[in-house]
Amino acid sequence: RWMEHRRILIEQELNKWDDTPSEERIKPRLEAWKMVNSVITEEELEKKKQEYIDGLPKTDVEKLEYLSRNYPDHPPEDFR
Repeated sequence: RWMEHRRILIEQELNKWDDTPSEERIKPRLEAWKMVNSVITEEELEKKKQEYIDGLPKTDVEKLEYLSRNYPDHPPEDFR
């Protein structure tokens, strides 16, 4: 049951991929990078932001793999 639910969630995200700005997709990674690198220039921040945006998946297969990372193979404890 979980795997079917997981598949549906991933497909929904894949279908709305183009509606989510790249900046929003990379925000968690960029925030984590900023926490590790306490002294950052605006230029370094923009460079890292562009690097993460450039690294986003391009094909549907790559997007599917990327989105799959957000959903574990095993159900969360609160899944009913």
